[in-house]
Amino acid sequence: MSHLDPRSLLRRNSVAALPFLTYAMPIEPIAILSVILATARSINSWLQDRGRKKAIVNDLAKVIQLLCNILQPLHAAHAAQNLDRNVISVLLDIAESLATTKEHLTLWSAKSTTALTLIGVLAPEKVIDFLKDDQLMLKERISLLTLSLQVSRMHTSDLPTGHPGYRESAEDYLEGIINSDVRAFWGKNFGQTLYIGDSSITSALSRWTKQDFDQELANALLRVIDTKDIGITTIKNLAIFTGDRTIAQAISEVRQSLRGRDFFFVKIDPYFIISNAILERRRSIPDASLLNPNVPPQLVWIDDCPQNNTTLVYEAESKGISVVQLPSTAVAKLWIEHNFVQLQQLELANKLRFITDNARWERDHRKEQFLNLSAGELTLRFLRAMGFTSPVLVYTCASIPTTRYVMKFSRAGSTVCPRVCTAFITELATGIENRRSLWEGFDM
Repeated sequence: MSHLDPRSLLRRNSVAALPFLTYAMPIEPIAILSVILATARSINSWLQDRGRKKAIVNDLAKVIQLLCNILQPLHAAHAAQNLDRNVISVLLDIAESLATTKEHLTLWSAKSTTALTLIGVLAPEKVIDFLKDDQLMLKERISLLTLSLQVSRMHTSDLPTGHPGYRESAEDYLEGIINSDVRAFWGKNFGQTLYIGDSSITSALSRWTKQDFDQELANALLRVIDTKDIGITTIKNLAIFTGDRTIAQAISEVRQSLRGRDFFFVKIDPYFIISNAILERRRSIPDASLLNPNVPPQLVWIDDCPQNNTTLVYEAESKGISVVQLPSTAVAKLWIEHNFVQLQQLELANKLRFITDNARWERDHRKEQFLNLSAGELTLRFLRAMGFTSPVLVYTCASIPTTRYVMKFSRAGSTVCPRVCTAFITELATGIENRRSLWEGFDM
């Protein structure tokens, strides 16, 4: 994995097998190029380490290498500063494509796991289709980048020495943005600025709506606006998030989602990029009456070492509970999305609970294992952001001191005690949740 100086603005995410992107203000073109180039190189290295057994891997590696070859000369500081808006806009699109490719590569590396076969939601050929689509999208955007660079150079060569070069006007940039509230907001706060850091958008939105944002709301907004977690917000991102609502109305819906049961889509982690197909289903409230009353309660257990839970799983199944065991964050995300509607119905019928480990082993691009101590918190935040309010128990051991985050959520707890885990399972089996549950809270 490429290691950049912290000043390069590359955020380390302990769950990710490949680096991801984020930025702080002010954002210079050189910073964008640095991170995109580092990400492309890391993906390329990851692909090379996987060998050349699949044609799609070879083809994708060639496309990524081509991207690296194009970006490398641009990375020179003097070249980066002369990039016009069109080029930077394409670069931001490429960053999104790399984020999507990264997720699909994660699934491809896990495609042969027993869990994926058992849950039956991801055939190997489906993952290959994802990667083929990624390859085509990257090729299209690389072609567009090449064309944009050529046009930019033609403009620059026709200008006198010292001229700043081609720049879109604010009207050019706002063209195509139908929402008048978004246009007014961006024009007043950022003028002709093409992109801003995520930390700036929440402050501006707070001022615009005359509302105070706590950290939870601010984080949620960043994740529904910057859905690929690139760390940059554009007016296009904001317009997609807002739709035909005013900015205040859109933010109000997110605020309500944090308080209640409204569903919205959110980006929590590189493994947890929620697909657009799920968004439409999440807009509707499920009908619990559609659930067969004979369907057993369901326990979703996320743990990279399922063999450690054999006794408790047997106990749950002996109580009539259906147990689904998922070995990783990537598999969990995929399975939850695939079964989203059914899980909603189970939740409304009080027949759904989750258990997750807190520390989860992941593999980097060199196939070396490292311990991710934030897996439990990421899983809990993901479930709540998806709209699930079902009880979640973080069942762990030595890392229990790091699970205080459960206190920020309702119906959540952490424990090292099998007895507490049994109580959690028994409540699911009986359908009776005690007012003072033995499992709810930190280190129970």
